[in-house]
Amino acid sequence: MDVFKLNFLVVGLYLTILLSLSKADTCGVSQFCFRSPNDCFPASECTYFVGWSPSNTEGAIDFELSMSGTSGYIALGFSKDRNMANSDIIACLSDNKILRYYASSRATPTRQTDVGLSNEATTIAGGTITCSFTRQLSLVGETNYFDLNEPHFLILAKGMRQDESIYQHTSNSRYSSDDSYDFKSETPVTQGSAQGTPVTEESAQETPVTQGSAQGTPVTLASQPRQSTTERRTNTPKSTEQSSEDPCGESQSCLRAPLNCYPASSCTYFVGWSLSQNRDELYFEYTLSGNNGYVALGFSKNGGMSNSDIIACLSSGQLSRHYAISRATPEMQDDVGVSNEKVEVVDGTIKCSFTRQLSNAGFQNFFNLSQDHFIILAKGDSNGQSITQHSQSARYASANSLDFKSAPVSVGGSEDDNFDVKIKAHGSLMVIGWIGFVSIGIVTARYLKDFLPRKTICGKPFWFRFHAMCMITACLSFMSSFILIFITLEGWVGKGRGDNTYHHAIIGTAAVGLGTLNLIMAIFRPHPGTPRRPIFNVLHFAVGFLGWLCAIVATFYGVRIYYNTTGNVTDIDAFNVLIGFTIFIVIMFVVFELHKLSTRKKETSTDNIALDSITDTPFEEHRNRPTQRMQEQIVGSAAVRNIMYFLYVIGVTLTVVYLVITIVIKDS
Repeated sequence: MDVFKLNFLVVGLYLTILLSLSKADTCGVSQFCFRSPNDCFPASECTYFVGWSPSNTEGAIDFELSMSGTSGYIALGFSKDRNMANSDIIACLSDNKILRYYASSRATPTRQTDVGLSNEATTIAGGTITCSFTRQLSLVGETNYFDLNEPHFLILAKGMRQDESIYQHTSNSRYSSDDSYDFKSETPVTQGSAQGTPVTEESAQETPVTQGSAQGTPVTLASQPRQSTTERRTNTPKSTEQSSEDPCGESQSCLRAPLNCYPASSCTYFVGWSLSQNRDELYFEYTLSGNNGYVALGFSKNGGMSNSDIIACLSSGQLSRHYAISRATPEMQDDVGVSNEKVEVVDGTIKCSFTRQLSNAGFQNFFNLSQDHFIILAKGDSNGQSITQHSQSARYASANSLDFKSAPVSVGGSEDDNFDVKIKAHGSLMVIGWIGFVSIGIVTARYLKDFLPRKTICGKPFWFRFHAMCMITACLSFMSSFILIFITLEGWVGKGRGDNTYHHAIIGTAAVGLGTLNLIMAIFRPHPGTPRRPIFNVLHFAVGFLGWLCAIVATFYGVRIYYNTTGNVTDIDAFNVLIGFTIFIVIMFVVFELHKLSTRKKETSTDNIALDSITDTPFEEHRNRPTQRMQEQIVGSAAVRNIMYFLYVIGVTLTVVYLVITIVIKDS
């Protein structure tokens, strides 16, 4: 029995040793590693991890690659100068494919034949892609297949994809080795840094590099951050205001505006964060300029306020957690998972800092920041411990979702301090163009063709010149507004800004496209009396009218965006005014059409009388001649039409003036 127990203990000890060896860090021992942080293990705990070792297949290398916070693709590239241009890339896709690409420039890489690769395997867990493969060192005669018998730099990237096309990554999702590697070396090394080394193509060109790799005993090559995250967590956090050097992108990540503002007090908004050494907590500090009752930092999955985890700092010195289930006032939550709170009020500006757990499944509405999230910011008035709804101009959001476990980056922030002014200009120009000039121009062309029939301007009837003036002015307004918003938002607006904004952008773009197409059609219109003229008349009206309807719907969405994010009474009134305007134009169009139909009947009756008046008898001539009463009715009908047109123009003008004033004075 004692022998049995002894054997059992020996077997248990043996299994324990094997298990511990299987969990031991192999970097610098049995394989080469490039990773961040430089002591992270296993690969799933790293921001990025690349491991390689000589393969059992002669002339080949076994690679292992992993990156956190992506669901599209991760890519490993071999570069001769640390840049993306002229690099041989192997991408691991979320559909378990491993494909080869070549980047001739900084544009999207092109697909290559998948030669030289074998033993491919891909796993996806928690949004992290991990893959492994065997690559031949070299293949003679194969285009764009780099010879790894020569030293190369490693470059890493992650991003989204569609089928086998990989989209261009963002600047904060690319990493590069500081040195080139000799892949034939037999001495394993590990390289990395405490937070990783994010680079851009420009910075890569300015960074001195060393050809070759370290030789001799296994070593760790690491750059030292300015301040360890352990010191941040265990000691009093050092504010950016206390440092003479900008820490953004070095010892902490930052979201700020303007982009390079420093210190935080000079920024419109500033958020700084850093990851603890144990990678289980985040230290945050943030501030928004202006006199406020509260400032709030939120974590959102789509950039909108709905379904967001919020931490608010009040001017009373209190810090509280909230959860926004919708765009209404957020609900108070238990202050769990947050420590080291500090709230200061300096010259009316609130400065806030705290430490937050990265994740905790036991806390209600406590978002897991191991996954990528947008940052949203807001400021407003407070009522005791309650926070009131903010205004639209007091809300900010990161342009993209952020990986809080990544290396330090400096993102967000437009250097343009006139952002709100440009947004207001966009709305005002669209309202003036579509609600104003197009609304008047359509009615002028359809119902006012016999107004001042003998009055011409440059050989064209008055109604035509007035209609053309309205439409050309409208086109200039909405085209300039479209270009302005496209430049201000730096491109197309995706779903990340919310459904209302996304629908507003799509329908508004359709309106601008139809309006521009209609102007081009008008320039190349057929001459009156030609066979194609009737076709043009129908298409010209249909395209213009459809564009006008799209613009009105887009305006509803535009007003709705303000209404849903502010709750300001002026926004509700503007929405109601827009509804009233829609009802008004429907009623006016019905009245105009009925009046036009009635006028046509009278004109037809008069024409018939004129035709029948060709007779020889004085009695018949007297009987069929248009009476003075009928002529007066026709003239009176035109006068009624003119009065209705005048009232219509007044109604449209008042609507435009109200909406523009509402936009311009909003939150001013």
